[in-house]
Amino acid sequence: MAVNKAENPETARLSRDFGRLAALGVILVLAGLVGLIYTGVATLTSMILFGWLLLIGGVVGLLHAVQARGSNFFWLGVVVAALNIAAGVVVIVRPEAAPRL
Repeated sequence: MAVNKAENPETARLSRDFGRLAALGVILVLAGLVGLIYTGVATLTSMILFGWLLLIGGVVGLLHAVQARGSNFFWLGVVVAALNIAAGVVVIVRPEAAPRL
């Protein structure tokens, strides 16, 4: 016996979710095309994002090092976190000076 589409709420929910997923896919494709056309802006944006990730990762690493004060690797954690924070600040302030591969 075939199940009517209108009677099955799970099918209706999946259909609604697929529409949102398809819209997200279209937006991501358009953003990718814009990134291909405006490579300078895309590079600058990715460098600023990378800088923020370094900065946030450094702060989290520093908090983790402070919580692990009694371990043998406390100072190593502090140094690595400080380097991440410093690199993040440099990349955020001067993204054009960051090395490119």
